[in-house]
Amino acid sequence: MSDLKSFQDFLYRSFSKSCSTTLDLTQIRPVSNQPARLYATAKTHKFEDHSLITTKNLKLRPIISTCGSYFFETAKALAKCLAPVAANHHTIKNTLDFADKLKDQKIEEDEIVVSYDVTFLFTEIPMDETINHIIDQIYNQQKLPQIAPRPIFRRLLERVTKGTTFTFNGKLYKQVDG
Repeated sequence: MSDLKSFQDFLYRSFSKSCSTTLDLTQIRPVSNQPARLYATAKTHKFEDHSLITTKNLKLRPIISTCGSYFFETAKALAKCLAPVAANHHTIKNTLDFADKLKDQKIEEDEIVVSYDVTFLFTEIPMDETINHIIDQIYNQQKLPQIAPRPIFRRLLERVTKGTTFTFNGKLYKQVDG
């Protein structure tokens, strides 16, 4: 698997002890040789009457899972490093956090609480713009300490977010967008 070998070589060259980075190679190196995997979940919650579910009108939500893949430890370490940039007073961690934020809110008679069902959550994130935003937050705005030299960190973000290799039905594919 050339993607794994290429990724391992990049990490070793860029994050070994001789390099000036705050990420430790032992924390971000692959611990598996598995690619990501594609599966789908059925959107059955949209049907009031489950007897109406047919293969013709059932919609699937595709998911590329990187859990256990060779990118997983690197992505987990990056998520931990970048979490402070993403957090703000609008961030909700989970449904319990959401309920906690709402518990002291007074809703007037002429107000209603609305919940929006997001149709395509995270499927069309513009990766180049997102990576540019992260780079700007760290290297220009200095909202986080520099994790690695700018070109190396950019390449690391690109490696774990763009061109993910995944399996489906026993075959390898490369995600080129989204």
